[in-house]
Amino acid sequence: MRPFPKRLSLTAALAALAAGTALAEIELTKEFSISGYVVGSAVATRTNYDWPAIFGDSTPKAREVFGLASEHESDTATEIEAYKLQATGRYGRFSATGSLFSYGTESGSGYDYSPVLLDAHATCDLGSGYTLTAGKFQSWLGYESFDAVGLNQLTYANENLLAAQPYFYFWGYDMESGATVFAEKIDIADYLARNGFHIDPMFGSPTPNYHSGLKLERQRETYSFGVAALDSVYGPAYYRGDGDFENGMGCEGYVSYKGLKNLTFFASLAYEHQRIGEDDGPSERTKYLTADFWVEYTLGKTVFAAEFCQARTRLADSSMSFESYFWSVMAKHAFTSKWALTGRLSGTAADMGGGLLYYQRPLRAYRYTVAPSYAVCRHLDLVAEYSYTDYRNGLLDSAHFLGLQARVKF
Repeated sequence: MRPFPKRLSLTAALAALAAGTALAEIELTKEFSISGYVVGSAVATRTNYDWPAIFGDSTPKAREVFGLASEHESDTATEIEAYKLQATGRYGRFSATGSLFSYGTESGSGYDYSPVLLDAHATCDLGSGYTLTAGKFQSWLGYESFDAVGLNQLTYANENLLAAQPYFYFWGYDMESGATVFAEKIDIADYLARNGFHIDPMFGSPTPNYHSGLKLERQRETYSFGVAALDSVYGPAYYRGDGDFENGMGCEGYVSYKGLKNLTFFASLAYEHQRIGEDDGPSERTKYLTADFWVEYTLGKTVFAAEFCQARTRLADSSMSFESYFWSVMAKHAFTSKWALTGRLSGTAADMGGGLLYYQRPLRAYRYTVAPSYAVCRHLDLVAEYSYTDYRNGLLDSAHFLGLQARVKF
C-alpha cells in the first residue's frame, strides 16, 4: 500500500501550522520526528436485501430467521473513526519507527478506541539505494492507502463479499409439503476465521495489511524493487501477521518503474503456505497466491489510476480452491489548489469454492463512487463521498453510502 511520507524541520513545521498547512511528519530534532492524524466521520448507509429463489414464498419467514424487519436496513453514525501517532528515530545509517493506531468503529482488538502497536520496525541504509528492514511493517501490495488521510475517498474499491452477507444458513425440506424448513443460520465468515483461515484473500479483499519479517529494498530515481520474508502474508487482524514462522511462512516482492514522465507502473506478488493444526478446526495445508498491478498517470491537473488484484487460495489436502479478484479505475481532478473531485468505478468477484452452501455462482459487486474534497488548510481536509454498490448472486441487492470525513494531520 502506498505510504505518504513527508518531513519538515520544526521551524518550518510551526510556520506551516501558522499558515494552515498539512503536515505528514514534524522533525523535532535531526534525529527524531513525529507524525499522526485523527479522522472523524458522519455517515449514512442503506442496505437492500435480495432474498434468493430458494426462499420461495417464505420471505417473511426469511426475515425472521435473519433477524431483519424488512427488505432493507438503514444506519447512521458520527464518530472518531481512526487515529494514529507515529514516531521515528534516526542515528547514522539506522532508523526505527513505531506507531500507535486504532479504529473507533466496530469491536475487538484494534477497534473501539483501543490502541494497538501498528508499525514496529528498524531500518539500516546499506548504501547505493539499498535498505534492510526488520520488524512489523506494512505490505507493499495495493494502490489505495491503508491510512485514511492518504485516500481520495472514504471507502475502498473492494470488500470481503462473504463477510458482507448478513448470514449463511443450512436448510432442509418438509418432505410432505415441499416447503423450506430453516434449520440453522451461521456466520460462515466468522467460522472460517476462527478456524485459522485467511478469509480476506478468499472472498474479494486480497490486499494484505501488516505483517512481520525481514525485507530488502532498493529505490532509485526511475525504478525500485523489494523482496520480503514474512511470518505470514495475511493475519488474524489487520495490524499483524500470524506471528508463527513454524506453521508456514510468507513472502512478497515488487517492482516499480517511473522512467516515463508522469507515469508510474507497479507490480507485486505475494505467496503464503499455511498449516492449520487440529486443535481448533480442520487440519489443512492452505496456499495463498496474490498478484497486484496498478498504474498511475498524471495529465495536467488530473490523476488517472487503474488497478487489478487477484488471489487464489487452494486447500492442498482437498480439491477445493477459492479465487477472488477486484479491479478499479479512478480519476481525480484538481479544480483549484483547494477543491478536487474523484470518480471511481470498481468491481469485485469471489468464487465460492465450487458452491459453498447454496452459492453455485461467484459473488459479485460493482461500486460507483464520487468524492469531492476541500483542503480547508494544509493540516485539515474535508472529504465527502457517495457510493452505490450493486451486489450480484447473494443475499444483498444494493447499498448506498453517504459520508463526510474531517482529516486532521500533523
